Amino acid sequence: LKTARESQLFNAANRAAFAIGADVQRLRIAISRLDEKNMLLTCIEPIKSIFTNVQGGSSNSNIDLAANARRIKPKWEQFFKQHAADIRAGKKFQLPHPDVPQDMFPDEYSMRLSNGTIWP
Repeated sequence: LKTARESQLFNAANRAAFAIGADVQRLRIAISRLDEKNMLLTCIEPIKSIFTNVQGGSSNSNIDLAANARRIKPKWEQFFKQHAADIRAGKKFQLPHPDVPQDMFPDEYSMRLSNGTIWP
């Protein structure tokens, strides 16, 4: 998870970490890698797993991923720091959430919620 560059390897490692209950570690790694070249959209996927009502997401691949990653990473680092105890305890969140504004995701990124709506 720390070194995989290919999305399939990263996703396999993420699933393995999830299966053994290593949520804190896998989220910490995903957040730490958000600003690595070509990793933003791959690393967003495990982060989305903290939301119980997210069913899928879509994005525009024609955005400046590097600029988005530089903007997003510190926001997720702050969120993780603020909610680390909850995440360790297995707490899940729902969107919309007061601590998760739209700008914590890439430009033109949206997610389908379990109630059928699109967020944001």
